[in-house]
Amino acid sequence: MSIDTLKKIIEGVDERLYEMLFDLSASASPSRYFPFPAHFRTTEGKEIIPGIESYSDEDHKNMMCVHKKVPATKADAVKALTESKLDSDTIQIMLYIFNVKFAMSYYGSTYSADIEEYEYRYDPIVELYRNKKYRERWYLFHGSSPSNWHSILRNGIRNMSHSSLMTAGAAYGPGIYSSDALNVSYAYGTDGSGFASYVAVIELREPYESYRKAANIYVLPDTVSFVPRYLLKVSHRAASANFSGKILSFYSELRKKTMATPTVRKRFQRDLDELYLHYQAFEYALFESKEEEALHATIQHMNIKIYYASYPAEVPIVVVDTKSLDKTIVAALPLMEVENENVLILPCTRGWSPLDTLKKVLDECVEVIVSAIAT
Repeated sequence: MSIDTLKKIIEGVDERLYEMLFDLSASASPSRYFPFPAHFRTTEGKEIIPGIESYSDEDHKNMMCVHKKVPATKADAVKALTESKLDSDTIQIMLYIFNVKFAMSYYGSTYSADIEEYEYRYDPIVELYRNKKYRERWYLFHGSSPSNWHSILRNGIRNMSHSSLMTAGAAYGPGIYSSDALNVSYAYGTDGSGFASYVAVIELREPYESYRKAANIYVLPDTVSFVPRYLLKVSHRAASANFSGKILSFYSELRKKTMATPTVRKRFQRDLDELYLHYQAFEYALFESKEEEALHATIQHMNIKIYYASYPAEVPIVVVDTKSLDKTIVAALPLMEVENENVLILPCTRGWSPLDTLKKVLDECVEVIVSAIAT
């Protein structure tokens, strides 16, 4: 990657996000710098846990010497890039720090002036899929030391219990420790200075009460599906305030607003009737519940599922069952794997209008499926 690439990356990073990523990389524990940047690795690492390899103290020391030359603010970084004052090693470590695989942006301080909010951004298709498949959500806090977040942001919130990377013990057994009380997660996320702590708001797809181990303590096993929604930089004053339950409700309502558009029942039924008239051999079954609104269908002997919640305001998401399909057909289909399901990417998926119909969705499904079979 060139200096021009780095310029584009830095230009696209919010000022506060730049400073947070810089601070977390600077405060990362020497033994918690994962993945270690390949540019500074001189020795082969050993796998500590799946996907995470060790590195030498000498490599880490050399990398941190270069880290000292990284501008601490976005303004300084832009100036240094404009004036070509960065050497090749500094450019490489900046690419590593700021060209992260996740998308995140500074959201503001919508709940309290004492809480900085950074929002995780996911692919729009992934978000549509989640909004349609998981109609109910539950929220908890997860705190971890600032020295861990550099790695967590790149590797996800993972169960490190009883591994060499465990930092906070496992008093209630192995799992991911979470809480419905901000002050509890704050204690896990502080660096010991008492000034601030990093706490994530995580979104679950199932109720969490069965995972309660003690007052305000929940231990989530690996089987529980969740995604991080916000990373909060919480001041000590905010953690001391008595609004833990209120703040979770606040973020819950904030998320509901993104998926609050109901399905227009009359319009859906009318378009479904139209669909049946045009596709006489169309086999389908409706599955409607509080958790899911889906249309199961068969096209060209291919089983598909159409998540249609919020129709017609939002495009229906089509999932293809690929288990019984020939590999060459699967390879020819425009698919995106989302949480172990294969979403069919149609022209209307990214260019939907509320005036479009279910027939348009099926027409495009038939076209891409027939084309894939023909290949």
